[in-house]
Amino acid sequence: MTSSSPIRVLIVDDVPESRDNIERLLRFEPDIQVVGKASRGQEGVELAVRLQPTVVLMDMTLPDMDGVQATLAITAQAPGSAVIMLSVQSDPELLRQAMLAGAREFLVKPFRFEELIEAVRRVAQLARPVQMVAMTPVPGAPVVEAGRPDRDGNVIAVLGTKGGVGRTFLATNLAIALRQRTGKRVVLVDTDMAFGDVAVVMNVTKAKTWTDVAQLGSSLDQEVLEEILTTHSSGVQLLLA
Repeated sequence: MTSSSPIRVLIVDDVPESRDNIERLLRFEPDIQVVGKASRGQEGVELAVRLQPTVVLMDMTLPDMDGVQATLAITAQAPGSAVIMLSVQSDPELLRQAMLAGAREFLVKPFRFEELIEAVRRVAQLARPVQMVAMTPVPGAPVVEAGRPDRDGNVIAVLGTKGGVGRTFLATNLAIALRQRTGKRVVLVDTDMAFGDVAVVMNVTKAKTWTDVAQLGSSLDQEVLEEILTTHSSGVQLLLA
């Protein structure tokens, strides 16, 4: 996967005319390739896992599972794919649910052609680094003997000079992708004390934070730190702001 590779798009919509219209619009763009279409949520999840699209256009209303449930499944099983939620309603609660599920963009139908294309390209640009990790084959990991933990780790910092550029999206999806692809321990640390939103994106409501760490002072050691970390359903451990 390189920056010059086409943006691979999967369309998930239960209305045939809607699927065909979206595909027809995208077909005119040389840098965008529709790699699959699905009419049901579960089918969309399975295709996302198999095809590894860059972007998934997900309708909110589907016959077997709603778009939120399908997005949750794709975020967990195909973390390299970014979801754009499509809905006929502009309800703020639907938007909140979509974002919590892992959707990167929310478009209200009917949308303009330019609006769709811009959203696909913008989301694809943010998704590519995560997809590169998710699709890179992982060589055999070294064997670690019982009682001798592997202390050689790597630190990856996701930085941004301003808000709203996608830092949390990249960091959370990168952490999940690394966990799933390597099977190794991954800890995601939110260091934005003022505006940290990893808890919101990962849908975690009860967890210890940096405040708990600060209160421990000199009594903090590895064993205590283990108790402070919160394990997400993806297997990623969290230390929240």
